[in-house]
Amino acid sequence: MSQHDMSIVNQGFPAFRADLNDALPALASNNSGATEPSTMFAHQWWVDTSATPNLLKQRNADNDAWITVGSLDQAADTFTLTGGSAGAFTTLSASGTSTLAAVTATTVTASGALSLTGAVDNVISGGSLVVKGDLQAHQTSALTIGTQSSSENRIRSYGADTATPGILTLSQYSSNASVVRAHTFSAAGLLTLGNGLAVTGNISTTEGITFPATQVASADANTLDDYETGVWTPVLTPSTSGTITLNAAVTKGFYTKVGDVYTASCVILVDSISSPVGLLAITGFPFAVKATTTGASGIYADGFASGIGTSVMLEDGYIFGFSGGFRVTNSAPFVQAGSWVKFTTTFHV
Repeated sequence: MSQHDMSIVNQGFPAFRADLNDALPALASNNSGATEPSTMFAHQWWVDTSATPNLLKQRNADNDAWITVGSLDQAADTFTLTGGSAGAFTTLSASGTSTLAAVTATTVTASGALSLTGAVDNVISGGSLVVKGDLQAHQTSALTIGTQSSSENRIRSYGADTATPGILTLSQYSSNASVVRAHTFSAAGLLTLGNGLAVTGNISTTEGITFPATQVASADANTLDDYETGVWTPVLTPSTSGTITLNAAVTKGFYTKVGDVYTASCVILVDSISSPVGLLAITGFPFAVKATTTGASGIYADGFASGIGTSVMLEDGYIFGFSGGFRVTNSAPFVQAGSWVKFTTTFHV
């Protein structure tokens, strides 16, 4: 730490060298000292070591006052910019780790980490906050994105350059600096939330809502945890003996599952039979039915042998016919080539 009046008078060589050796350290140390330099110049730098942390000051253009630019924490080896009207910038750039207390700027750019302990007020329309490292907002401050027009607000994330999409992660930290939740926008634009989504208004989407391929079941009665649509292949089987061959080109099934409610429909056309005996079972459903469930079905059948006609019902996956007002449990023998079955059923899974 040293200071100098920055004036080297005419003198002999030894004295000149000594005077110059005093002036150069003062320049190199930004005139650091506990008191202001005895001789002051416009735009002169001074590190005021009387304050803790030390203050970096610059003389104003009128050479009648000092402007405090920021503070130097010698213990933490950090530099903090001073806000207020004296701390206003048109462009602020930093390549290392920067801590901002309060800055008004058109553009703030940092290629390292940017830590906010106060407000960064971007009051000029068209200005931007560009961070190529981490952007951290402390509890005593707020990161607020405002607009100067009626168009839109934007948070942009780039990859290696502005032509490459970047990954944007919003992380919540606990007191021990570990990540509690992380919410991430992928380069493809997909948003992954760390702890669900709470919405107070309507949700509008242009491409639908996608549920995971494997259901993540919820015990909450008000939570929709699954939605799925697809196709299934019905199979008609006699419970005792014999076979029933279906027309594969015509026989098909469709289903929709919402939460734990499953609705299935199908069309079945019999091609041929071989002595079917017993109950007539329909299998091939994509989901297992709850043992205690009750469901509702609408079924139509045609082309069965005389005796049950079109009076049939579907119960627990079995087709029962009716003859003379009574249920026929041994309905498989009434199936013949050309028999039709169409039904829709809803049950819990």
